[in-house]
Amino acid sequence: QGVHLYTEYQNRLIAHHLYDLEGRFWYARDLLSRDQRRPFEKVRAVFVDGFTDFTRTQHEILDALSRWVEDIWITLPYEPDPGRTELFTRPRTTLERLRHLEPRMESLSASGQGIPAGLAHVERQLFRPVRSIQQADRAEGIRCLTAPGLVGEVRLGAREIKTLLLEGVPAEEILVAVRDLAPYADLVREIFTDYGIPVDIEGTEPLLRNPAVATLLRVLRLPDEDWPFAAVTALLRSTYFCPAWPEVEGRPDLAQQAEALLRLLGEPRGREAYLKATESWAERPLPGLEDEQAEESRRQRTHELAKRCRAFLQHFFRAWEGAPAQATLADHGAWLRHFAHDMGLEGVAAADARDARALARFWEELDQWTRLEGQLQGGQPLRDRRWFVRTLTSLAAEAGLARTPRGPGRVRVLSAPLARSLPVPYLFLMGLGERGFPRLVPPEVFFEEPERRVLQQAGLDLPFPGDPMADEMLLFYQLVTNARRQLVLSYPAVDDKGQALLPSMFLTALLECFAPNVVSVQGQRMLIEGFDRRKPLSPAEYRVLIAISNQEAAPNLLPDLAANLQAAAHMARARFQNKEFNPYDGLLRHPGVMAELSRQFGPEKIFSPTALEDYIACPFRFFLGNVLHLDPLEEPQEEIESTKRGAAFHRALSRLHEELGRAGIHQPAEEVDRHLQQQLDRAVEEYAARGSPASEVLWRLEGRRLKRLGDRYRPHWDRFVKPWLPQGVQPRPHLLEVGFGMPSTHGETVAGPLVITQDGIEVRIRGRIDRVDVADLEDGTGFWIIDYKTGRAGHYTGSDLKNFQRLQLTLYALAVEQVLLAGQQARPLGLAYWLVADGGPKVALPARNPFTWFQETAAWGKVREQLLSWVATLVSNIRQGTFPLKPRSRECTATCDFSQVCRITQSRSVEKTWELPLPTEP
Repeated sequence: QGVHLYTEYQNRLIAHHLYDLEGRFWYARDLLSRDQRRPFEKVRAVFVDGFTDFTRTQHEILDALSRWVEDIWITLPYEPDPGRTELFTRPRTTLERLRHLEPRMESLSASGQGIPAGLAHVERQLFRPVRSIQQADRAEGIRCLTAPGLVGEVRLGAREIKTLLLEGVPAEEILVAVRDLAPYADLVREIFTDYGIPVDIEGTEPLLRNPAVATLLRVLRLPDEDWPFAAVTALLRSTYFCPAWPEVEGRPDLAQQAEALLRLLGEPRGREAYLKATESWAERPLPGLEDEQAEESRRQRTHELAKRCRAFLQHFFRAWEGAPAQATLADHGAWLRHFAHDMGLEGVAAADARDARALARFWEELDQWTRLEGQLQGGQPLRDRRWFVRTLTSLAAEAGLARTPRGPGRVRVLSAPLARSLPVPYLFLMGLGERGFPRLVPPEVFFEEPERRVLQQAGLDLPFPGDPMADEMLLFYQLVTNARRQLVLSYPAVDDKGQALLPSMFLTALLECFAPNVVSVQGQRMLIEGFDRRKPLSPAEYRVLIAISNQEAAPNLLPDLAANLQAAAHMARARFQNKEFNPYDGLLRHPGVMAELSRQFGPEKIFSPTALEDYIACPFRFFLGNVLHLDPLEEPQEEIESTKRGAAFHRALSRLHEELGRAGIHQPAEEVDRHLQQQLDRAVEEYAARGSPASEVLWRLEGRRLKRLGDRYRPHWDRFVKPWLPQGVQPRPHLLEVGFGMPSTHGETVAGPLVITQDGIEVRIRGRIDRVDVADLEDGTGFWIIDYKTGRAGHYTGSDLKNFQRLQLTLYALAVEQVLLAGQQARPLGLAYWLVADGGPKVALPARNPFTWFQETAAWGKVREQLLSWVATLVSNIRQGTFPLKPRSRECTATCDFSQVCRITQSRSVEKTWELPLPTEP
């Protein structure tokens, strides 16, 4: 089958007079065999250099030339000395295949004149048997560099090359060679540019790696991928998206506002879903439900953004509508050009030289492809859009731009196979680490060994891939013997973790040609090592030298730059050398900052328990979220959010107990099951009606799960009530989804905040309590704070409440006592998590005996006093600007929204001291 496919491919090329790389050789062979010599009929001698072997077609070309020209000169690396037989295996085999031409052989011995003694010695001794090597005690012209990782290796090499350039060595006389260029190409380009080294790096960079072309292709696929949220919002915030639409005129930030709107809408994908939600929020936003007062500001912002961005988003999603479903390649290409212009991508790319070249090359390739298809197909066939997009991606992956500018006056960077036949005064051979050279992985072959044998028996010349060691030895030998003045060998001796790496076996073989410690080895274990001693050769090195010199006034610097560097040095010392936290570590003391904190967090500020818990967990996290008001960019998921799932269950339970209360039912009677199922259906339908069709289906499925959980509720309620009945106490639901200190959204009467006054500090607290159960006591009213949870029991324990790391339930209890049931001699009997998906009610406090607060009336008073003092301490710290990076958990980054911007690793390494002892700690 493979033969038939390839045959058809070749027939197509021949029919249209097209030739691939191998086809050019075949065509040349055929012309020569037919004695078609023009325009080279006057050629009398041919020189063939740089080869170690020839393909079958190349041998046939040589045969044809031998019947035409007077002389063919072929050079091969070879020596008759039997001491290095393996090294010259490939040239010797080639020589045997040329015997039928009856060549006259002439052996040219290396004179070694004019090159340093060390280089001449390597040429004579490398890869001889170990026992026959004559070790030299001089190694002029050879140096070795060992560095920390690839970055360190390239930097050391760059320093050596920059030194040569400063000494007057022309860039053309310096060559950098690497066995495998791919891991080094980008690093060499970046680091050599930083050192001001003009460089010419072999190869091209695919157009697909150019950001302008890559953006265009990603954008093109949006309709086929059904407009995924991440890709759509990535385009809206891309600098390549700069349309000159009427909707954008005078509103440069409209695209960013549209991204913010899509995040608020919460649709994971789908153009129609985005537009429908935008239209709904702009025209007739659904009113908030009874427990959504806290989200009213978010709802209002969504409404305003929807009105502002509606026309823009409609234009945005229409931009793809002109794409033809089926068209000729020329028509597809014409639409694509218009699309790139309409999106503003073409104009943005024109402002950057490399983007402009890449996009121009992309259009050239597309035009050439269009012409070629017309030639191959005899016209322009219709192609569907998906085929067009797939083939565009393949085109961008194959076509490319030169990695760097070409031409003289540059240091060449080549892969080893290209550099093997280029004598050069200064050669830097990089990448000589373990497994770097030799590369012993056999090349991939199209046919397996049994298939190759069958084809060989049929007369096809398919040589078996042999042991690559001999070829790798010859490649290395040719490289190192090309250096005429200096050979610099280097390898990464330390990995990213600081662990030692071994040198290549070939590097070891070369060093063994000399006595121990004869070859100069320059080692470095850390990237910053030596910056304080060496002459700076790049702007980065100069900046580091100035920073570590600790000079109060560095010479030859502009005053502003000197002042800036001094301030940066002072900050670095404060952060990384001072054991105490300071203004650079979160202890804010600037008068302007203190004034702003006083404005934000003065006595009128209403805190939430969650915000105070954030401060307890990590003051710096509180600073990022509550002072700077940073929010994580959460992306909508194609599943029901856990918060909405919990809200639906909470709402259903609240409505259930309101309905039962009106009916005079305060205990877990049988009709509870039926009423709860109805309320769950209602809550699910409310969310389903607000979402997209896909979301509606998901909510229908989620409703089944919630109703299964609802079947557990009556047994859970019964288990909560039953232990209290022998005590003469009968809990009953009294307050449901009740808020205090919350804003009034529809003119309803709301309870004021909890006001705490302690040690001259006044604090206001707000919150929303899922449920408060009450019971009549002889001395007043007892109550329970109940917090519904849809998670597992292990996540909610009483220890965090007891040691005051969590404050929500205790503050809720204080608010019920002093605000919601004020004047009723109310006191808490318990704080409980109600695990609707697990075991039901779980009393968190009191911890061991659930009747402690009932039996010991003073027990809650002790907790209350500790709570009041603790809250006052926390708010005092906040108002004083105390936000050190001091999390309580060692694993804080696993769950923190700000883990990507936090420098906790640096802070911990300094071991700074600051304590915020919990009330229960000594």
